[in-house]
This record gives sequence, C-alpha cells and structure tokens, in this order.
Amino acid sequence: GSLENTGPLVPASHSETFNAMTYNIDGFPKAMGGNSSEDTKSISAILESLALDIVVFQEDFTKHDELISNFTTATYPYRTAHWKGTATTFGDGLATVSKFPFNYWDYNKAQWDQCGGTLREQILGTSSHPDCMTEKGFSVVTLDIDEGLQIDLYNLHQDAGGDSKSLAAKQTNMAQLAEYINTYSAGKVVIVAGDFNMKLGALTSAKERTHLAIWIEFLNSTGLSVMCMEVYNNWNDCDAAGFDKPDHILFK
Repeated sequence: GSLENTGPLVPASHSETFNAMTYNIDGFPKAMGGNSSEDTKSISAILESLALDIVVFQEDFTKHDELISNFTTATYPYRTAHWKGTATTFGDGLATVSKFPFNYWDYNKAQWDQCGGTLREQILGTSSHPDCMTEKGFSVVTLDIDEGLQIDLYNLHQDAGGDSKSLAAKQTNMAQLAEYINTYSAGKVVIVAGDFNMKLGALTSAKERTHLAIWIEFLNSTGLSVMCMEVYNNWNDCDAAGFDKPDHILFK
C-alpha cells in the first residue's frame, strides 16, 4: 500500500517539528498471548486518527493486514513491505510507516548475529525466551524530510530473554548495530527507535546493570543520545519518570 517515493516537495525550513512513535503491537497469535484481530483493528483506527508523522512497529508478526486496515494513504502514504517469516518462524516483526517519502525498494534489513534461545531450550529450562523463533533484527529507511534534509530511520527489536545467553546476544547485537550505523549512516542525521528490551534505570539486579553497561557502550560508540536523557539528564530520573520500559527513541 505504499506510494512511490516522489522525493521532497519543498526546501528545508530553518525550524519545524515532527512527531515519532515506537510501538510494540504484541502481534503474536492470540493463543500465544498476542492481541486479537479485533484489538489490532482498533489499534489501526486509533493510529489513523492520531495522524502521526513517523511510526515504527515491532512484533508485527501475524496481523499486519489488520494493523494497516484503517490506514489511508493521506495519513500514512509511505510504508515498508511486510515479511511473514517461514513455515516455522514469525519473521522480523518490523514495519515502518511515514508521512515523509522514502523509497520502499531501498529498505535495508539485517537479522541479529545472535539470538537468545529456542522453544525447545525454553521448555527444557535452559533459556528464558524463545527469541530464535523470530528473525529479530533492525531495519533502516532514508526519509526525505525536506529538500536537502534526509534522516536515516532505524527500527529495531532486541532479544527479550534475561539469562546469560540472552545478555551475551544483546551485547553482540548492539555492537552489530553500532558498526552498521557508523558505516551506513556515517555523517548523517539518525533516529533509532524500537523495543530495546533493556531498561535504562532501576539498577536493582545484575541483569539491569548489564543492560546499562551495554547501553553506555552503544551510545559511546555511535554518538547517539537517548530522548528521555535529554529531558531528565540522568538514568535514575528517566526511570522515575516512567521510562523504566524497554522502548526508546534515540537520535543524533
């Protein structure tokens, strides 16, 4: 349903605003705890009424048609293609819609180098989450905001597990993403949004302290800033303000 990229229509303004949302829609089958088709259609109607400028989705696994069922090309004219995975997997679950033009043929995706565990390992108790049943990773499109102004927009979904294997996978995967950003988006304006499955605050456990170490390494290597940190200035205030969730928007 995406329109062809026509490019920017007007020169870049000196100052203007736009909004962006990251949204994990819980798109597994309902039998696995995901949203129903009816709920997903309701989400679609709400998002259409909000008329946001940029939305990146995660867990868009089995209900993509329902998710976009109420979207019009006047509100979300530019959209990435959807991949449903294989007969035994759910795909990457990533989708991006935007009012700003981008070339959907130039939609780059990468699967994480590591995943935390399989369904069999979870059943046996050797893994905390079957992340390997999906092809989680990240995607990037280049948005034509205005003439002379482009933004590389990344969408990601990190592993969900919290055991040692999953934590090691997260560290490797964030290093993979940092290398990609530093190469593909060198010298460019960048937004990275998605479900990081890593908290920034509430450092009350070894897992959360490991998360923070991964965050710091990633931010230092890419030069990205976390949106909530720009507002609250330290990790603890981000946490206290309700940002103790895994979903974040980063920029540079």
